[in-house]
Amino acid sequence: MNASNTSVNLLEAHLQLTRFAVQKVITPVIASSGIILNILNVLVLSRRNMRSSSTNTYLFALAICDIGYLSLALTLTLRHYDDIVKGSLHFERYYLAARVMANVFSNAAVWLTLTFTVERYVCVCFPMRGKAICTPYRARSTVLVVCSIATLLTLPQAGEKTVIEDGGNISIDFTSLGDLASYQWGYVYTNQALFTFIPMILLTIFNSLLIRTVMKAAKKRTILRAGQKPKISEQHRTTIMLISIVMVFLICQTPQATTNIVWAYFKLTNSIDDRRKRVMHIVGNICNLLVIINASINFALYSSLSERDVNLQP
Repeated sequence: MNASNTSVNLLEAHLQLTRFAVQKVITPVIASSGIILNILNVLVLSRRNMRSSSTNTYLFALAICDIGYLSLALTLTLRHYDDIVKGSLHFERYYLAARVMANVFSNAAVWLTLTFTVERYVCVCFPMRGKAICTPYRARSTVLVVCSIATLLTLPQAGEKTVIEDGGNISIDFTSLGDLASYQWGYVYTNQALFTFIPMILLTIFNSLLIRTVMKAAKKRTILRAGQKPKISEQHRTTIMLISIVMVFLICQTPQATTNIVWAYFKLTNSIDDRRKRVMHIVGNICNLLVIINASINFALYSSLSERDVNLQP
């Protein structure tokens, strides 16, 4: 056995260990917890006194997307239990459909996060204009538009792969559409740009501006209230909460976004070998776990900063 085969076998062992830890142990625990926490989030945000805020409208929609994504991610882990779904044609078909729907929820969450970040920037930096623009009615309309566009732009993925049954053997392979170079260049890269890099760049810019604004306000309050422990206003408390959500989002989503681009590059250049494939699968499992953590943690961020008064140390 040469060194190349030894390396591939070692990577295969690491891949199986990673799949066991991520898919069979960690993901079910985190996804189940995230679903419960996001349901609590929905119950809180659906209260009558919470509906008057446009920010809460976006957070409510984000929680719904997180619940949808986590529910599908939880069911997809069943694919790693051979004794449950091995050889099941129906489950493989469900797997393909569920992956597309999970991407719909994930893509909608990306743009909802960007939308409420831009809205918060307008409210903080242009308060008079923000009162006229950032209304609950406008937020509900924006949520509907964002989710509809995300759905329409993601659904073509349903035609990328298909289930093949050959003599009792069931496998998943690319369709003629999925194999088209024009589709890979035209749709896959456009999709990655719209739901990955453009939102990431804009989120980084607007989040940086918000952080700078909050720091300036905190410094000003410290000067004005010398010797006292300054308290953050309701508006700045909300801003800090949203900044935290966006920061966690960027940390958890960026690795998967980068991995998706690398996968697309390998496929288009036909440069994927057994070793690279296993490395990418290992990395992919970890990146998917980060996205699941992101969808599960927003409630904790919301709750930790939902005290009536949040103290900021000078």
